[in-house]
Parts: sequence; structure tokens; C-alpha cells
Amino acid sequence: MNKIIKVILGIFVLLVIVGLLGSGGDSTTDNSNSKQAQESAPASEATPEATPETYKIGDRVVVGERAYTITDVRTASSIGNDFTKQTASGIFVIVTMTIENIGKESATMTTGDVKIIDSEGRTFESDTEAWSALEENILLKQIQPGLPVMGQTIFDVPKGITANLQVADGIWGTDTKLVSLGTIQ
Repeated sequence: MNKIIKVILGIFVLLVIVGLLGSGGDSTTDNSNSKQAQESAPASEATPEATPETYKIGDRVVVGERAYTITDVRTASSIGNDFTKQTASGIFVIVTMTIENIGKESATMTTGDVKIIDSEGRTFESDTEAWSALEENILLKQIQPGLPVMGQTIFDVPKGITANLQVADGIWGTDTKLVSLGTIQ
């Protein structure tokens, strides 16, 4: 009798395993539900996303707990003196800005706080090697609450791109805004 129970139990386990393996790829119900959900999705999903507001040079741009004012943008093929000279692979874009900390705690300006994004969606971060040649380098400056700080950052980009400067509320800030830089010559 003991042997019969083991055989029946073995067959039962085998049937359960076969049943599980056989139904593993069957997801007809799930596919039809997701297909119905896709078909009944609102038409607003098909419309293109709204273009984010783009600011101009000279505008005060509030992003989170910071307010940026881009005061000047110029280009150069090289910067620095005999000891700090840096030559651009493309062209240097030197951005002069004032940053005001409108929060309650001090903040630090880092390379990830501002980026250039061109019309093709390419992102250019600040050139950390060329920053050392800037006269008014803003990298790693402490920005105390209520006290504006003026300085420069620099990017090495290809000539002729149409670009925006993306400003953020810190390196991990998800709140960003764009300032139009126009075509870089």
C-alpha cells in the first residue's frame, strides 16, 4: 500500500509540474487586456508634449531654491595665460551668470548644475579642465542663502550648434529650466 501511495503522489507531482510548464507561456488574457487598454487610451497621449518654456539671456530663472541670471555668453578658441592655457576641441562657450540661493541652507555650485543641450538633444557638461583657466570660476563656490554669487562656467562644444543652457536646482535636481543661447559661432 505504501508503494501505491508513492506512485500516486509521484504522478500527481508530475502532473502539477507539467501543468505549470504548459501554462507558463499562456498569457492570452493578459495580452488582450493590455491591448484593450492601449486601444482605449485617451487621445491626449497621441498629442506631442508641450514645449518647455525657454528663457532669454538676462532673464531671472527660478529653479527650485536657486535663481539664475545669465548675464553674458561669449566664445573663444582658447583661454588662459601661459601657465593655464586651454585650447578648445570645438569652441569654448563661456557663460557668465549670477546665482542666488533663495533657500534656507547653503549650496555649492557643481559641474552638473548647468549643461548645454543642443538641438539634436546632445548634452555637454562643463569642461572641468578649462574651468581652471577662468578668471571668475564659479565651480565649487558656496552660495549662502540670500547672497548672490557671480561667476563663469565653460563648455567645449562643436561650432555651429543651436543650444540651450539647462539650469538645475543642484546636481540631483529634477527641476530644470532652459535658457536659449542661440547658434554658437
